[in-house]
This record gives sequence, C-alpha cells and structure tokens, in this order.
Amino acid sequence: MDHDTQSRIFEPFFTTKEVGKGTGLGLSTVYGIVKQSGGNVWVYSEPDKGTTFKVYLPQVEDEITTRADLKEDVGRHRGTETVLLVEDEEMVRRLASELLEENGYVVVVSKRR
Repeated sequence: MDHDTQSRIFEPFFTTKEVGKGTGLGLSTVYGIVKQSGGNVWVYSEPDKGTTFKVYLPQVEDEITTRADLKEDVGRHRGTETVLLVEDEEMVRRLASELLEENGYVVVVSKRR
C-alpha cells in the first residue's frame, strides 16, 4: 500500500474497499486490543509487493486460566436483560445473537434494509 493509505489504516471506519464491502473496523479493532494489552503493531508495506503486520505483545508471568477453570463460573453469570442487536454482517449477527441467547439474554435483532 502507498504511504498515504498506510498512514490511515488504523483509523476507525477507514477502508479502501467499495461502499458496502467493508466497515473499516478490522485493523482499528486489532490496534486497540493490542495497545490496551501493552503491545505494538508494526507494519511494513510496499506498493505492488505486499504488506507485513507484526504484533508484539508483552510476556505474561501470571498463571493461565483454562476453559475448564472457567466452566464453574459460567452458570453463575447469566443475563436477564433484553439486548437490541444491530449488525450489518449476517454471519456476525447470527453468532452474536446465538451467544447472547445461550447466556440468558432476550435478543431483538435489527437488520439493515
């Protein structure tokens, strides 16, 4: 990618895709998660050659919690509220709805028309 594009890739809603083909949230979401975790994202790109992303995260010394450790807590924290779910991508919408419902929420789904 060219320098101008590269300088904006982590901006929310920035996309080089045509309208309706992407939200421009992917890289900004990754960047936010990595930064909140104390890490960094390194980008190297050359037009017509390709792009490399390297994600650096800090080493963690804490004990690892496994899914088995979390299972006993799952039943304790169930939602009872109603959630309005608005999502353009059908697959993401279905997954989010299913996960929320499995955790006790009533889900009202709104679709873009």
